[in-house]
Parts: sequence; C-alpha cells; structure tokens
Amino acid sequence: MVEKTIILDFEEEVGQDVDSLINFSQWILDLRDGKQPTYSFEDDDEPSWIKIPDDLLIPKADDPIKNTSSNPVYLRDRAILSPTNDVAHELNTSILPSFEVKVNSALALTTSVPVQTH
Repeated sequence: MVEKTIILDFEEEVGQDVDSLINFSQWILDLRDGKQPTYSFEDDDEPSWIKIPDDLLIPKADDPIKNTSSNPVYLRDRAILSPTNDVAHELNTSILPSFEVKVNSALALTTSVPVQTH
C-alpha cells in the first residue's frame, strides 16, 4: 500500500490563529481520506459534491472579487480556486493591478548534459 503524507506548515508569528489552522488541517486530511460527507444533485449518478466551510469562502456580494481584492492582507493568506487556467488568468488580470508591489523577474535555463558510462 502506498501512503501519501500531507504536511501543512505554518508559523505562529504570522498572526494566524493556531486553532483555526489545526481545524483547517484536519478538514483537509478528512477530505483526503473521504471522511467528509458528499452530496449529489438531481442529475448526478453518485454524490460527488462537498460542503466547504463558510469561513473558507469569499463572502457573497455583487462583485466578490472587487470586494476582497482591495484588501491585500485578506488575499495574502488565501488561494482562489478556479476551474480553468483562463478563469485564473482573468482573476489575476483583474486583481493584481490593484496592488502596489515590487515585481521581480527571473530567467531559467535548463540544459541536458550527456552522461558518460564507464
């Protein structure tokens, strides 16, 4: 049997509530292990939907991205999941310009080196 280990790393000094991180870690582990209840809708053959805790969701609003993107601290500690790369690009295009940040670019070059056998 193959096992995967998930390690969630955090530092207390970043201002995170340790109890909420422990609860989140347990939720992720339970999700991985299939311990979270699943739900189905009318057309589903089998349940494949989960309930995501409200504190992990962006609050409902007419434009939730605009409401949260004005607060860089709020977004710094979160990730936005999107169904496709196109949606992710659209979100990045609308959110990132609202932050004043220093941009660093790095170039990488990967080359192959032949291996000599003796």
